[in-house]
Amino acid sequence: MDLFSGAELAFGESYFIPRNPNIIKITTDLPVKTVVSAEVGKSAGSFAFAEIGLQNRFIIWRADGTNLHLNEFSIDKDLIDSSLCFNFSHSLIIPGTRLFVVRHKIFLIIVPTQSGIHRFYIHLDRNQDDSLGNLSILSRLHQSGELYATHDFNAWKSPGIATSLSVGTDQNGSTKAVVRMLDGPVLRIIYPSISPMATAIAEEYLLQDVGMLASLFKKQPIGIFDAAVVTSDSGELRILSVSHDGKLRVLDASSGNILSVFDLIGQTPGFTCRQIEDISLRVVQPSHGQIGKSEFLLVHLLLSGGSHFFLLKQNGKNINVCFSTSLNYIYIKDFTARIISSNLSNNKQENYCIWVIVNEPPEIWDSDEELQPYTLMKCEYNSYLATSENQVWESVRPASSSCTADNRLFKYQNSEGIKNRIFDGNNYSFDVVSRAVQIVCKQPQHGIEYGNWIALSRLLDDFLSSGQLKQLYLVDIGDPIDDTELLHDETKIKQAYEKFWADFLKTCDQLQEESLEPLAFWQSGSTGLIGVIQKCRFTTYLPPDDQMQAICKPTNIIAKLIFDIVRPSNPSKLSNPNKTSELVNNNSDEVCRLISSFGSRASPLLTKNPCNLVKFRSHFLQSNFTVALIAMAFRTIVLARLKIACLINSLVDVIPQILLISSEDRLDPKLAMVISTYNSRVAQSINYYTTLWIALSVRLVSHDNIPKQINVAQAFLKYGVNDKFVMTQRPMSREDEDIIDNGTIANRIVDNQMMEDDLEDPEIIENDQFDGLVEDEQFDDGEYITHADDISYSSIIPNMHLLPPPSRWDDTVIKKSRTKQEQQQQQNQQSSFGRFFADLIEGMLNVLWPESHTLTLPCFLAESNFFDALKNYCSLNEPFPSELNYSFQFLQAIACSGQNKPETAWTLFQEISKGIENGDEVLNKLLCNLYPSPSVNLLTNNEQRQNNNNFPIDERTVKNNNNKHSLIEYYNKIMFIFKEHKHSEYVILAGSMAVRHANGDRDELLLSEVYATLFTQHLLTKTYWEAVRAVLQNPNKKRQSVCLYQLITHLLDTQQTKILVALPYGELAEMVVEILEARCKAEMVGSGTGSYSMYNIAYAFHISRCEYIKAAKLMYELSIRLRSEIQDQALLQRRCNTLATIFQTMQICENNKNDGVLIVLDDIEEKQNIDREKSPEEIDEEFEFVDTDGNISEPNKKQLLITKADISRELLKIEARLALIDADPTIVPPLEEAGILYESLRYKRYDMAWLLIKEYGLKPNDLLAQITEEAIRIDNELNNEYIKKEINESDRQEEEEKLPEWVFCNSNFIRDLSIGGNQKPHWRIVISYLDLSLKLSPHDSSILRTVANVFLKFSIKLPGWLVQRYSEINFGDLLRLLIDYGDLSDAFSILLVQIETIKKHLNEKTAQQIIINPLTKSSEGPDEILSLLPLVHIEMLFQIAEKDENRMNLPIAETTTKLKEFYAYHRAISRNPVKNIS
Repeated sequence: MDLFSGAELAFGESYFIPRNPNIIKITTDLPVKTVVSAEVGKSAGSFAFAEIGLQNRFIIWRADGTNLHLNEFSIDKDLIDSSLCFNFSHSLIIPGTRLFVVRHKIFLIIVPTQSGIHRFYIHLDRNQDDSLGNLSILSRLHQSGELYATHDFNAWKSPGIATSLSVGTDQNGSTKAVVRMLDGPVLRIIYPSISPMATAIAEEYLLQDVGMLASLFKKQPIGIFDAAVVTSDSGELRILSVSHDGKLRVLDASSGNILSVFDLIGQTPGFTCRQIEDISLRVVQPSHGQIGKSEFLLVHLLLSGGSHFFLLKQNGKNINVCFSTSLNYIYIKDFTARIISSNLSNNKQENYCIWVIVNEPPEIWDSDEELQPYTLMKCEYNSYLATSENQVWESVRPASSSCTADNRLFKYQNSEGIKNRIFDGNNYSFDVVSRAVQIVCKQPQHGIEYGNWIALSRLLDDFLSSGQLKQLYLVDIGDPIDDTELLHDETKIKQAYEKFWADFLKTCDQLQEESLEPLAFWQSGSTGLIGVIQKCRFTTYLPPDDQMQAICKPTNIIAKLIFDIVRPSNPSKLSNPNKTSELVNNNSDEVCRLISSFGSRASPLLTKNPCNLVKFRSHFLQSNFTVALIAMAFRTIVLARLKIACLINSLVDVIPQILLISSEDRLDPKLAMVISTYNSRVAQSINYYTTLWIALSVRLVSHDNIPKQINVAQAFLKYGVNDKFVMTQRPMSREDEDIIDNGTIANRIVDNQMMEDDLEDPEIIENDQFDGLVEDEQFDDGEYITHADDISYSSIIPNMHLLPPPSRWDDTVIKKSRTKQEQQQQQNQQSSFGRFFADLIEGMLNVLWPESHTLTLPCFLAESNFFDALKNYCSLNEPFPSELNYSFQFLQAIACSGQNKPETAWTLFQEISKGIENGDEVLNKLLCNLYPSPSVNLLTNNEQRQNNNNFPIDERTVKNNNNKHSLIEYYNKIMFIFKEHKHSEYVILAGSMAVRHANGDRDELLLSEVYATLFTQHLLTKTYWEAVRAVLQNPNKKRQSVCLYQLITHLLDTQQTKILVALPYGELAEMVVEILEARCKAEMVGSGTGSYSMYNIAYAFHISRCEYIKAAKLMYELSIRLRSEIQDQALLQRRCNTLATIFQTMQICENNKNDGVLIVLDDIEEKQNIDREKSPEEIDEEFEFVDTDGNISEPNKKQLLITKADISRELLKIEARLALIDADPTIVPPLEEAGILYESLRYKRYDMAWLLIKEYGLKPNDLLAQITEEAIRIDNELNNEYIKKEINESDRQEEEEKLPEWVFCNSNFIRDLSIGGNQKPHWRIVISYLDLSLKLSPHDSSILRTVANVFLKFSIKLPGWLVQRYSEINFGDLLRLLIDYGDLSDAFSILLVQIETIKKHLNEKTAQQIIINPLTKSSEGPDEILSLLPLVHIEMLFQIAEKDENRMNLPIAETTTKLKEFYAYHRAISRNPVKNIS
């Protein structure tokens, strides 16, 4: 019958870590007082915070010799640094440790030892929970291994060694204690306040003296059994001591005066003081107890025949008995009570519950339950229902059970059941299993981190798969080893395997047996949790299952007798059929009630009022402790219901057989009808509970940063409840529910499911609509919202209700279905966490029930990628119900795909398509829940043209109300599944099927989704040509552009530019250009860009499509952008390359068109002058102008025409600047042409200087002057080296090799010279530049004068090539230059040569004219002669020569004669050319 009672829960999070990482050593200067450790009783306890912000935390402490272990837990968060150990050297800790929070801001720990009392305290912040976050309060007590809290120590002044203590603290922090000394007095001690200003010392007073001197003088008072410090109803501390006379005395803790006496024996009629063996006291705080609040006292009166308990409360100086009861056990380990006060209908009532740990193994009704060394019992009492029937003791099921029942129910192999039990993580501590592995496997330390169950399980698997198993379990000691024989003996191997697991289980049980010893109770008033602290763990009490208690109470004697008929431990159900038949016949109504009551509750869906599904959230589920607790509670309830179902099923099968054997009468008609009605339903419930329990017990690897093993129940709570899946409303009462028709069971939950989107979008409701929701009540964790307070949202979904916004939630949102009176009653009886706990358990039973059409659990497993568990769940449900057949096959296919079996999955998916064609309702809803319909935010092409504002579409307006899928939508979701599992081949295969079933424009959005998915798969598999084809075939323009952009981005990111340029984009080429140009504009064009440039890629794209003008324009825009960057060498080189590319592109275009090419740029001035400050006129031009009709008139845009010559000039300038940097990296090249020319000459870059002169029309004078001077210097150096040395051909070659570098670097313009051709290389350069300059300016004599000036400046005779060119251009200027420099001899020489030249020229001219027209006269008049013979300069020459000192050496006379002859000849020719020509 314990199946109908509460149970203890132990789970992985409740085990204590054996080796505490934080140990604080506490030492004192006092001499050590020790006794044998056995004389100090083990102690443990708990402390629950009641302060706001900390009410969800509690601390469990254990005293082990000199160590005090503290562990902090929270039900709403995972705490960091949550364990601490105080080591008190050689002083043992005695019972009596207590924790307090004083004045809501000081956390106080009082630890009594044999030597004295220690107090540790820290100050808490005002907003404790906000300041702590996930840090534990214990972490505030230490820092870096050192004590951080304030610590004081007071040694006992009285002689002796303390053995126990009871302590209390008032609001001021003053501590009062009662200390029992070993064979000595009982002391009353008053400690000073914990204020740092307090200087008083501890005061000790005798409460009882039992020493030897007192005995001699006959002053020994009545002995004291126990004493405790209790807070009275006035808030003052009182000492309550109980003596051998059976009287309870109340003393003032400060003065020690006796205030009142209470007779305990008088409350127990029939007993005397002599029968009292012991009396123990426990201080009990009411729920949410705080310092200063009245405390209760629980008295345990141990009598010879049993135990009696009194729950007392002080009322002024009097003591009132709140509750008393008896128990027929004498070995009591610990006891406590829970008090919950409440007000209902203005009537104050209190609920009491006494808890007892009996040091005797429990009487287990089910033989499969594993024994534990104690029995946990409780007795409840309600002051409002004060009857004798209200005082019944109830046993609690133990926390551990054997795996025998599991193996029998679920047909496990014995070894498999043992393995599941051991590595479940809940039944044994990790330390126990780790040590068992070392013992059984005979292996040394493995070094696995504590709590790493995965590594430990792998270590054991490695051992089983190795040869060590054969060595240890197949070969007897001393026998020879024959591996060949053992290899083929499968029976022996199987036996060895089972023997190993049996030994392993036995070792684990032996190692943990001692650790299960109970120490004390723990409880948390604010959370409503209570349990037993054991040496290795602590348990938590799970209240009875309300649904099962409605069937049968644990105290139902008749039901117990009936169930004993089919009791598992009963050796034979038919051993005494007559007696059994009599029992059944006499209690047939009870048998019918048991069967029908369970049958009506066999499924959670069998309710009169269906449960409404709502979104369930809670911050409680952020704690791994809470997740593990609820998961274990849920699995325990499911397992208990399963065992009860097996009992009921056995009754249904056995009772008719027994009645037919023992009686000739037929079966009772009523009983026969009940059995026939519920027979199949009970059997079906066994299958469902079995499926649910096995599915929830499967172990998984968590998704945490540090993976660990958890079961499916934990995974669902941790990842599913707070994320997506919905919970249910707990019905108000199961007692009044009627059985509903089977036809309505299947659709019960589905028909009442609320849409999640509405629950997640509370912001659309105005704030004033919620004003009425919180006037009368606040929403606590786990509470509901009444129907009257619901807010209708009929404009979206009919008959749909929205919940208040998250700011009004207390993390859990569930719809109310209770009246205010019922709500208030349950609030009084349960804490916020308790209501959350009960609601969540009931909700999970509804939504996870295998019969439910929502298929919540497999959907969760599928979405969370737990494919092994999903496949196992589907297998458990085989054969599938007809209405769920396609849905389970679909989930099976998902599992196969996730398990890397795409072939099997594809076969199943094709088979499931028949369900889509047939319109399977459950399958369609499953598809909607798992994979929402796509394209809800997209518009068709027609809608895009109509919706110019491009407003987003509300998803609610496009949802398919009937949830019916077409084949294209089905295969589209199959594509998503395969894509998620990375099966690209089957994504494409499913995509082809989806395209095949497309229906024109009606499926445009779905088809676009299919092609988009195909595109992504081709992109992943790097089949880019297929990817482009998928983009081109996509009917939706928006998706086309998105996919194309993704393709371009991928190719650019992976630097596959050749493929990008070569792909056949078709009509999307312009879109590609837009994408590339947009990337170009977004690109940083500084010197750090390198060779991989978006402009280069876009240029290559244009060139590949013969778009030369666009390519040139794009690169010219790049050149403009490059102008605004820092002009270092790299950037100048890039500008140079860019302009060269433009030039070559324009050249190609000219060759193709045989015509000039122009680049037209709009608003180019704005781009060029982006950094220039604009004038007011320019700013005015930027405003829009509106005419009289209201039309905006755009200003005329300026255009700039760029020719190839423009590019050439700019390129030349950049090259010149780049050449300057090559010559001197430290230079900053000028920007103007003249400056560049100057610097080029300075660095002897004469070729570049000449190009600048030629392109920009600059004067070549500086170039000619400098290069002539350089050539003269070279000659001077060579002449100094080879004076008077005859130079042959080999010497000439050697001479050329010694020429300076500039001679070889500036040889691009050396020409074949007709005059002065046989010259040295440097002079050839000079003559070439001179000829090129004269070609540009044929009549500019300043060019020749510049060169001549250099020669004359160095007093060097003008070379013949210069004289000849100078004479031909301007002889007068040459003659005058020689005169100016005083070179009269050369002047006369060139004058004589000029006379002969002119005379020869005159003869040639005259001869030509005679041939043409013999009768004509010479046309050479005096003016022409003057230009050839400058008479003014000649006359000046003669005048200067006459005055010259060396005139005797000058050919003055000869020149005069030549001139006269020339003029005479000229006159003769002029008169008669034919006669006088010579």
